[in-house]
Amino acid sequence: MFTSRGARPIVIAVLAVLFAGLRAVAEPPKGAAVPKTPQNLKLDPAIAGRRPPRAVLPTTERLDTLHAAFKEKFALTRAALEARRRVTDECLARAYTPREQQEAGCRPEDSVQTCGEKLLCRCRRAASEEYSSRHAELEVAKRALTEEIRRLYENTQREVVEVTGSYRCAN
Repeated sequence: MFTSRGARPIVIAVLAVLFAGLRAVAEPPKGAAVPKTPQNLKLDPAIAGRRPPRAVLPTTERLDTLHAAFKEKFALTRAALEARRRVTDECLARAYTPREQQEAGCRPEDSVQTCGEKLLCRCRRAASEEYSSRHAELEVAKRALTEEIRRLYENTQREVVEVTGSYRCAN
């Protein structure tokens, strides 16, 4: 840093003066009495005045609206799933004609199981599509609700930090 040997003693002298000043600030003067904490300490009422104000939490109106929408979508999805199960039971209980088998895409070389799966898919297609549609709507409502919860949480955390500032209780 310094190329001249004459600068080194100056730097050392400056550092010594700085450290001496810091030590003087940190240590009480020699012979001065350091006040000790009494055994019975009564708190100064002024301490309570330095407490931070209470945090004001953001309103939850949007959260309430999104939660209601989510519950509605959940109920519709559950109903669509129940309808799909009911239709599945009906599809499994009936017999299929050769024409229905052909319309479902069954070929002569297909096994009974393969043809049965094709028939079941065709039979409950409308109920499956309804359930899939309702489930997609539920996912959109879930994402909106989750995002609002995250936003509220972050705003609450930010407000608490702003309100409390540097006031901290040591644990």
